Amino acid sequence: LALTAALDWKDGRSIPVALLAFGVLWFGSSFEAWTWFTSRASLAGNAALDRQLHWSGQLALSLLWSIFAGLLTAAGFRFRLRAARIAGLVLFALTLGKALLIDIAEMRQFYRIVALLVLGLILLRVAWSYQRRPQKEQTR
Repeated sequence: LALTAALDWKDGRSIPVALLAFGVLWFGSSFEAWTWFTSRASLAGNAALDRQLHWSGQLALSLLWSIFAGLLTAAGFRFRLRAARIAGLVLFALTLGKALLIDIAEMRQFYRIVALLVLGLILLRVAWSYQRRPQKEQTR
């Protein structure tokens, strides 16, 4: 059903179904990534390794969410779907908030600088892509 809705997006009624399917895939893969790292951490038995695996799980979630947000935004640009672009930007904002509040807090100073630089470059790329499109093309 979701694949059919995603392929037949021109009627406008299937866009919410396709976004819902994308959301379920995002949530399911996030849950799977998080449980993989937490299960490894519970088996470690070492406090330092447990903390490192927990941090790796947080980082994996941020990377996964960034990939999903990029794909959703790119699909919105490619198929000229405003709802997909907005959903991608909302997911980028959620990822940014998570990265700034949770991920950056546990990094050393050098890695914080690198992470913020990469995050800034990604946000600049998204903003540049969004502004590059003609205004009438973005209104759909």
